[in-house]
Amino acid sequence: MRRISLLLLLACFVSVNARVPHKRPDEKNLNTPLLLNAKDSASFAFGFAVASDMVSNLGNFPAEVDRRLLLEGFTAVMRNDSTSWTVDKAAAFVNDYFTKAQQEKNKKMQAEQTAWLENNAKRDGVVTLPSGLQYEVIKEGEGEKPTPNSLVKVHYEGKLIDGTVFDSSFERGEPIELRLNQVIKGWTEGLQLMKRGAEYILFVPYNLGYGERGAGQSIPPYSTLIFRVQLLEINE
Repeated sequence: MRRISLLLLLACFVSVNARVPHKRPDEKNLNTPLLLNAKDSASFAFGFAVASDMVSNLGNFPAEVDRRLLLEGFTAVMRNDSTSWTVDKAAAFVNDYFTKAQQEKNKKMQAEQTAWLENNAKRDGVVTLPSGLQYEVIKEGEGEKPTPNSLVKVHYEGKLIDGTVFDSSFERGEPIELRLNQVIKGWTEGLQLMKRGAEYILFVPYNLGYGERGAGQSIPPYSTLIFRVQLLEINE
């Protein structure tokens, strides 16, 4: 959609500037170039659109960008300057920079999540299993426990360790049905500890959750997940 909108923008500039006489910029816009015809306007519009798109994506860069050098690199290509850089070299450098920055970010994330789980394990009432899964009993249930093949109905809320809620059947006002062998490992293991009517909090390390990739925009890579779960029904 964005590319289409940029093309429409250019079309509008060409159409308008083909009919309207061009004026020299006033004193408030001394940096605006003199656009004498439709070709000038379209060229300026295209450059403006490309730069706007570039600036909107700077947030994806893993560090603060030096805009002066960014502009130098851009204009070097536009001027056909002969430098020691090539397209392949530049692409490889950026790729390597992004990869290393992401690796550092992942290490920091892992360390934070590990430290959080270690501190959480010290709290009264929190039980840590050999797999690394932690749980806390809010309310015990009665009767049987589910098996990996069980179809269960649950209410739940999922959040990150910073308190961000990424999903909640409580908010939707509707529990869900799921089979325990078709969910993340932390749920498969944790819900088998619960009896019908129980309510637990499950603290799920990343390797029992969504792993190194995370899930969509809501769950970053290496995230520890906190689930408040009510087990309502069990059906084999």
